Amino acid sequence: MGIRQDVERLADTMHEIAQWSRSHPNYKKFSRGFVKLPPVFLVDDEKHGSGRENLIAMLRVLADYEEGAEDGNYPRLQELPERYNEYGGKPLLTGRDMRRVHNWIQQLSFGVRAAVLEDEIKGGNTGSSIAERVYGRLYEDCHRRSFVTYAPDNKYEYKPLKNADREAKLRWIAQEVEQRRSMRRGRVAAYGARPTEQEWERFGLMGQPVRTACTQLQADLDELVKLASTLDNLGRYSEADEIDEKISRISAELNLWDAVGT
Repeated sequence: MGIRQDVERLADTMHEIAQWSRSHPNYKKFSRGFVKLPPVFLVDDEKHGSGRENLIAMLRVLADYEEGAEDGNYPRLQELPERYNEYGGKPLLTGRDMRRVHNWIQQLSFGVRAAVLEDEIKGGNTGSSIAERVYGRLYEDCHRRSFVTYAPDNKYEYKPLKNADREAKLRWIAQEVEQRRSMRRGRVAAYGARPTEQEWERFGLMGQPVRTACTQLQADLDELVKLASTLDNLGRYSEADEIDEKISRISAELNLWDAVGT
């Protein structure tokens, strides 16, 4: 489904959440877990114009970047400052603002999920259906959209879990639904899901080298299976059995890795 058709409503919801978050008694202690918007998206002044309109412009940029623009193309990161300008965002950005835009993308990706969650709750949905609907709106048809939450090792950063699968995302969204219920009851909680250390290793950027190695290892296993079959057909049974034993040991290690974080 995506967010393109809902950017104005989501912008209003994000404004509401950001204002509510600042007044929450746990805001300072769990500040990363609440929706915080930069002043450019909150404040109305002569330099920045309308904070709401700037937020809408950046949400349109986010939709183009993650869901594809209306012409079917996916803009590159270096093209996003100019696209923000084209959507009427202020202040005007240049190519030197790519890092700022990248940070905005991470921050808004986190905030959008909270806004969609609130949107579903306002729509009267309850229980596990909320997690399913949030997943459907944000991730079902948008494979470029990462699951962004606050980093476990830096209190100032949000980080993506780029390689998370459907099961993991649903599990984290369900966690956020429960945390949201706790917040409204005044308990200690925040919006962001809290993946385990194993999940960060498996689905986060730090796990990429291991995933690459596993992919290569799986390809090598496939070749060993073919070799064992050839040896078996040639009557060289002891050699084929020896390869089969090696395949079993390596496969067990791969299965153990696949089970991490599930």
